[in-house]
Amino acid sequence: SNLILGGLQEEGIDVTNAKALETAFSNEEIMERVADLHRRYDDGGMDLDTFDELKAELMAQMVIDENWTGDGLILIRHSSDEAAAFKRRGIPVVNLSTECREKSFPTVIQDNAEIGRMAAQHLLTLGLEHFSYWGDPSRTYSIERGQAFERRITEAGFDCINIQFEPDTLPWEGRWVNVRKHIIRELRHLPKPIGIFAKDDMLGSNIIRI
Repeated sequence: SNLILGGLQEEGIDVTNAKALETAFSNEEIMERVADLHRRYDDGGMDLDTFDELKAELMAQMVIDENWTGDGLILIRHSSDEAAAFKRRGIPVVNLSTECREKSFPTVIQDNAEIGRMAAQHLLTLGLEHFSYWGDPSRTYSIERGQAFERRITEAGFDCINIQFEPDTLPWEGRWVNVRKHIIRELRHLPKPIGIFAKDDMLGSNIIRI
């Protein structure tokens, strides 16, 4: 079957940020592309803007319209208009996004409350006395994880420093450079040592790299 991850546009339901499960690139081509990116950086590292560029290049693009014969869709995130278009065409959909639970598709998502609780429990075993949650107030999954994290930290008799900001409000060009600057500013004001729980791996990796 053809299973596509992505979103639609109004005309022709153009999936511009989708990845077919059978990638359009071979493993050899992917590794060569990664090696080329590493050669462009003296320290062997890769900034996140470049990483996003790589992901975009490796994404297979596909148009889903009245001629599409796939069996269904597995979606990371989609809009209400896109959901309506899927239903009109009778396309079976499985939703993987906490943000899209209300759009009446079968949904498979993480237990965000349990993720927050487990993160707090882990940090509590390290003998720390200071804790902080870094989240995004515009994302439901972030709110759910943060609430559970803070609840468990409070139950253990500690305070949780809640830091919230929305990366998506920043211009795409240089976004992660600005996020990095924001992280540095916030870290300077936090007590040390401290256990930090970030809303997702992207933010967490940025904090770790400071």
